[in-house]
Amino acid sequence: MIIVGVPIVASATVRRKHFDMIFFGSWISALAPFLLAFSQTYAGALGFVAVLSLGEMAWSPRWYDYTMACAPDGKVRGLGRIFPKSKAVHVLPLTRL
Repeated sequence: MIIVGVPIVASATVRRKHFDMIFFGSWISALAPFLLAFSQTYAGALGFVAVLSLGEMAWSPRWYDYTMACAPDGKVRGLGRIFPKSKAVHVLPLTRL
């Protein structure tokens, strides 16, 4: 869902402001735990994953764009190198679970 959805949402919302999409996607992601809290079943878990994925589709590509847009002139290249590494530091330990 994420692999296919992120490029579609990113291309469909090109004209929207970065921060607005980050804010909107964060709110959608924040609603996901409530589905799991109200229904502790497999359907609730699938709803949690689906809503969380929809929120991430909105904010994830814009977070990288926003980081690059905030970078001072001439520093985008350096931030572009740091961002994937910092994300990997958080993601790699979780893949071991």
